[in-house]
Amino acid sequence: MMMRLGIGIAALFITTATVQAQCPVVGQPAKEFSLREGFQPDPNRHNVTAGGDIDLARCTSVPGSGWVTRLPDFVVTYKTRSGGPSGQTLTFRIESSADTILLINDPNNRWHWNDDGGKGLNAKISFPRAPDGRYDIWVGSYRRGQLPPARLVVTELE
Repeated sequence: MMMRLGIGIAALFITTATVQAQCPVVGQPAKEFSLREGFQPDPNRHNVTAGGDIDLARCTSVPGSGWVTRLPDFVVTYKTRSGGPSGQTLTFRIESSADTILLINDPNNRWHWNDDGGKGLNAKISFPRAPDGRYDIWVGSYRRGQLPPARLVVTELE
């Protein structure tokens, strides 16, 4: 009986670890850049290939669904004038002809997800009074196997 219980607990631990291994993780991005409150040019644009092989629907630690890479596409370090929350709204949006999603881990280690909050089928996430710090950003696709060209747009003007 105890052996079965031990095997069951081990299987649960391995299953949980395997599922979490298939989730996005904060880490070394493909591209990293810094922006200061009041940055120019605004908007700031960066090309990216959307999508990936991580299925967000299988990951319980982050919200939403769609397909992303394991590591972030971008890390943006945002510096405010005061070193705390700014008076600005910082907006991240995607431009693409495909159905994109946006996943962001904010400076307070909170996850944010959006599917169609921007124009058409594009994603958009805004941070009113944006906090100073690191934003880990994944640009994903809503459909499996779709790897469309996209552009991350960062602005304080929206």
